Amino acid sequence: MINRFKIVFISILILIFLGGSYYLNKHQSSFSGAHGTLIRDSELPVPPRISYNVSSQRKAFIKDFFTNCNLSGEKRKLLEACDFSNKDVRDFAIRIAGNSPGTYNLGQICDLFDQCFANWKYVNDPKGEDYIAAASETLINNYTGDCDDFAVLVCSSILAVGGEARISYAYKGKKGHAFTEVNLGTTPQEIVTEYLSTRYNLKVVQGKKDKAGNWWINLDWFSGFPGGPYFNYTKGQRFYIIQNYCENL
Repeated sequence: MINRFKIVFISILILIFLGGSYYLNKHQSSFSGAHGTLIRDSELPVPPRISYNVSSQRKAFIKDFFTNCNLSGEKRKLLEACDFSNKDVRDFAIRIAGNSPGTYNLGQICDLFDQCFANWKYVNDPKGEDYIAAASETLINNYTGDCDDFAVLVCSSILAVGGEARISYAYKGKKGHAFTEVNLGTTPQEIVTEYLSTRYNLKVVQGKKDKAGNWWINLDWFSGFPGGPYFNYTKGQRFYIIQNYCENL
């Protein structure tokens, strides 16, 4: 009688264990774990389509030539590093963006950022050298590098799926940092805020308006999620990759 009871008890425990494992496996992909936020996919709003035009920059030859970003050679290095037409970068970007299929949308931007952020491993540049790895190189090195390498990969991935992004080099005293912003154009801010607030449990979405009315949101590795707080800087340079243009912040 005791042996029969033990067999029944053990059988029930096995069924409970198998049932729990099935549930976790079935629902594992429905949780966003990059930032510790437990949000089911079914609870997210539909990712808003991004309505934007590539931003135009009014170039003045003499003024632009003497900006720090042109004289330092950083623009050339960044343009070469953002190899968004490279097959490996394109393949990576569409594979990740395919988690939110359809016309270019905010879900794709978040998916790309989350993939890079969740897998990133920080390693310094060589001593005394500001080395900028190409996006394709960073993928080969399995998401490894410093802040400008992260910014280049995120920027290039967005460009590879039809978006527009820019990179800023920002400084406060001796501290320097690089971060990416994505152009959301005229996409209604309330819809963007609703989606990001739900996906990442945010209260405030950080972004900036340009002179043409385009809304750019922060994609900084420091913040840990799209629309997070900006690095506190006092000066720097901003680089527009598509337009081959840079300006002082």
